[in-house]
Amino acid sequence: QIEVSGSEMPALDGSAKPFVDAICSVGVVEQSKKRRVVRLTEPVWVVGSDSFILGVPAEKLKITYVLSYRHPIIGRQSATFVVTESNFRRNIAPARTFATYEEVESLISKQLALGGSVDNAIVIWQDRLSSELRFKNELARHKVLDLIGDIALVGVRLSAEILAVKSGHALNIEFARKIVGKLGVRQCVSSN
Repeated sequence: QIEVSGSEMPALDGSAKPFVDAICSVGVVEQSKKRRVVRLTEPVWVVGSDSFILGVPAEKLKITYVLSYRHPIIGRQSATFVVTESNFRRNIAPARTFATYEEVESLISKQLALGGSVDNAIVIWQDRLSSELRFKNELARHKVLDLIGDIALVGVRLSAEILAVKSGHALNIEFARKIVGKLGVRQCVSSN
């Protein structure tokens, strides 16, 4: 059982790695209830002003994320993963959140992200980063992590191939809601 007493999850180092490490250190208990796996039966998509997410039927969850910023340090990055436990633990969970210095200033001026610092986010200036990247495409990997978390709100394990271009939490959640609307309980299948 996991309990959170604050209004949001602790940022820790800005990645999911500390959470994964903590869970791995105590282990998991196998449940008697079968895990629900949902396989898309038709394409599902959502479109933003300059972003989109497309999900198509597939046997496993595979995510490709394309990040594109008009910024000299960020530029374009992409990351593609078949989401497995080991891939998540090694290649996705360690990717830290990020923001440009201008985004950080804006959040602070609105009294938001007050616990944010260079210790729990990669801050990006015009000519440098606040810390060395863990992966060459760490920013795109973190967006894959965000998408996995937002899709988890569906409440089932998803099997689909997903292409996300420049999406953020709002579009990710719209995509998750569209999946729920399209699927219905009758299309859920049980699996271990």
